[in-house]
Amino acid sequence: MMHVNDYTLNVPLPLAVARGQAATTDGHALHLRVEDTGALVKANDAIPWQRVWEITGPTIEDFALLTAYHDRARWNLWWKRFDVGRLLDLAPSLRRRTVTVLVAPDDPDLHEKLLLGDSLSLRMAVPLTDPDSQNLEELNRVISYVLITGATRPVHMDPVSSMVATAMGHQDLTLWDFADENVHRNLFVDDAGQVSLSARHLTTHPYGPLGELNLEDMERGTSYQRLSSYAQELFVSRSECATCRAYPLCGGWLRYVDRGYDCEVWHLVLTALLEAVGATERTRKLTRHR
Repeated sequence: MMHVNDYTLNVPLPLAVARGQAATTDGHALHLRVEDTGALVKANDAIPWQRVWEITGPTIEDFALLTAYHDRARWNLWWKRFDVGRLLDLAPSLRRRTVTVLVAPDDPDLHEKLLLGDSLSLRMAVPLTDPDSQNLEELNRVISYVLITGATRPVHMDPVSSMVATAMGHQDLTLWDFADENVHRNLFVDDAGQVSLSARHLTTHPYGPLGELNLEDMERGTSYQRLSSYAQELFVSRSECATCRAYPLCGGWLRYVDRGYDCEVWHLVLTALLEAVGATERTRKLTRHR
């Protein structure tokens, strides 16, 4: 059996260039996690740049010091210090289509940062790591902003912008994709070289060590098969998720780890988004046919 999926390997920089590990990453697109930008510069000659698709970890201030690397990959840059003057200075280089500015979900200035970034035409995102990582009240405010403002001009605030695009039928993504947990696309490697779907699945669904990674064996393994068959099982078992109105966006992601997880608030947020997009599309169609 040949494996049929193309994976992006989310790997810490030291393992991406380590002897014995680099050969294992051959053929995969690489998503590098960089803790130290100095280490990135030092490892330059050992990095397989032709396969590096994405880099996450540096701050927006770090990016200003990495001008020689700006065109080598897509960049996910943390915005930590709320210094408006510094952001204005950096904005021209941050407006690249290959740059996304990240704001932590627990950042006390989350909403203000997202709106300011959008006003400067920056691509903004709030990482999604698990159901409890998001401030749902803030998420709902962002949804309202994206729906209202997006009616007149492009707005990029993920995961909300991607949710709206999915609700409008422009793409087919769910919370699994927004959290980089698409079992057919994502592989995560921790600092010790252990591979799984993502950081939160390392203990419950280990795929094995990076140095011994074999995709055919991995895809036949119990951990992978359990994740891969999950959506189908929801419908075969006629679970509550299978008939949920929020399923087109959720895909069962909210309850995968904890089948008893109380997702009522998430459900309200997601169904409200679907209803709002549906109402907007209906209005647009009626206006077009007048």
